[in-house]
Amino acid sequence: MKDFIKKTLKEALTMPSFDLPKKINVDEDLLAKLKTLTWMDMSIDNTGDNGNDTLYFKISFKDETIDFINDGIKFTIQLLFDTYYQPHMFMTESLQGKGLGPKILKSFIMDYGHLYAGNGRTVNENAKKMLYSLKNDSDFEFIVGERGVLILKKDNPDRDSLIKIVT
Repeated sequence: MKDFIKKTLKEALTMPSFDLPKKINVDEDLLAKLKTLTWMDMSIDNTGDNGNDTLYFKISFKDETIDFINDGIKFTIQLLFDTYYQPHMFMTESLQGKGLGPKILKSFIMDYGHLYAGNGRTVNENAKKMLYSLKNDSDFEFIVGERGVLILKKDNPDRDSLIKIVT
């Protein structure tokens, strides 16, 4: 476990864009907006990559008055085997537990087709709760295998090749 933690930290700290999310003040008005927000009220915009295996994203909101919360969210996708989208999301504490994470993940899956979360790579229990909150979503096929979780948009044309990573 010690080696795993050391490797994970080293990987994160050597990412050129690795930085912590900024603190965001959440007042009653913002909290009300976050509660009524749906995955369709946001877009996940690719802002570049590291030239290897990491894609960087910005979350944009239809309600531009809440776009500032994007500073409190760091969302990247690790591209595994040039095929699988492994999410990495860091959210400032004041935004956590407000239901925002699953909405961001759903928006991503609806646009990009799938997410994969490997068992050995998902150590944060809150991240697991976020993923499993999508389990009964009628837009998705949720597959749990011995290697991890794969969440596919229903009728994903690459389904058969994608499920190989979890079985």
